[in-house]
Amino acid sequence: MADDPLEEEFIHICKMNKIQYTRPEREPENPSNLDFYLPHYNLFVEVKQFHTNRLCKQIEGHGKVMALIGKESVRAFGMMIKDARQNV
Repeated sequence: MADDPLEEEFIHICKMNKIQYTRPEREPENPSNLDFYLPHYNLFVEVKQFHTNRLCKQIEGHGKVMALIGKESVRAFGMMIKDARQNV
């Protein structure tokens, strides 16, 4: 369960498309202040309702990071994944 409705929507997208993810911020052995990690893509994902100054500090030093800002970005991500899966 996510603390944020957009994180919950992101989780739903991952589950519906069988995308493996972890919640690094919730893993004591791998403390990260980012919301998700997609191991298959070696990609961190940060989901925000809106842009914050804190975002730059959060993603700094993490390598590959995708920031989804706002519900329309999360929904667009879901549509892109769905379209990509259908075209394989």
